[in-house]
Amino acid sequence: MKVSLILKIRGFYLKSINLILSKDWIDVLSSLLTPTVALIAVYIASRQWSTSENKRKQDLFDKRFNFYQRVWGVYSQPIENGGIVNFITDIDILEYVNEAQFLFGEEIVEHLFLIPDKQKENCVDYDWFSEPFKKYMQLK
Repeated sequence: MKVSLILKIRGFYLKSINLILSKDWIDVLSSLLTPTVALIAVYIASRQWSTSENKRKQDLFDKRFNFYQRVWGVYSQPIENGGIVNFITDIDILEYVNEAQFLFGEEIVEHLFLIPDKQKENCVDYDWFSEPFKKYMQLK
């Protein structure tokens, strides 16, 4: 009885191995290999794109924030000096216009040209200054 059971089990395993190694299974597995590799490649490409997109956003944010700090430094100079010493002129603002146009757009350029008038009012208002920049200073 044990011998016949062992032979049946052995026969089952041999049939299973023959089935697994048969040409049909090899064809199925080899045909699944190409789409699997393609899916892995698509996943890697999507992760690389996501990483580069996040880096692009971070770099743009860094450039915008650097510009913002430089212009704030010019605008808030009267506070740091204890009073208005030198008014900012439109000619001074022209130094920043090209960069503002490129990094932000027309809205910030128009805002920059309001700075000399605001400063002449003896008013250095952080909220007024920073409001137009807020929508550009987000990492979305």
